[in-house]
Amino acid sequence: MKNKDNALSVFLVDDDRMFLTALKQKLTDKFKATIKISTFPNGEECVSRMEDKPDIVVLDYYLDSPDGNHMNGMEVLQKIKTVSGKTEVVMLSGEGREEVKENSLRLGAYKYLQKNATSAHTLQNTIKDIIHEIIVNRSAKENKQVNFIMGGVLVVLTGLIIYLYMKYF
Repeated sequence: MKNKDNALSVFLVDDDRMFLTALKQKLTDKFKATIKISTFPNGEECVSRMEDKPDIVVLDYYLDSPDGNHMNGMEVLQKIKTVSGKTEVVMLSGEGREEVKENSLRLGAYKYLQKNATSAHTLQNTIKDIIHEIIVNRSAKENKQVNFIMGGVLVVLTGLIIYLYMKYF
């Protein structure tokens, strides 16, 4: 969702608070005022804020908790897609099994990235791609609306010209 300062909304969800803080700082440094970031240490807190309709969610696959009562990333992904199908979700995890990647993509993740030495850079590029797609899609939608309005104006003007021609000529 675009907020009043036109920044795109990004939710970061990871149970590793140090990683979450570092990731937020890297993305803030890279994208400045282009994005507004909210962080969540578990999926339940993220899901509870989905009425905000974020544009992008970066979601960890493993969301550990001391009591073991938190949803995992796949469960959170399913809830996000149910509540806000337009929200793009990037799964970011240390899990390297191909089946986890395939399941994430099948459930609607935009991309699955494995945490490694280059994942922050890859994530920045992925977010840049998503931002570009969002901007292009919004621009196309706005152009469609303008074209529809202009088409209506043209029909009215044509009708007026025909009416005036028939009346005075």
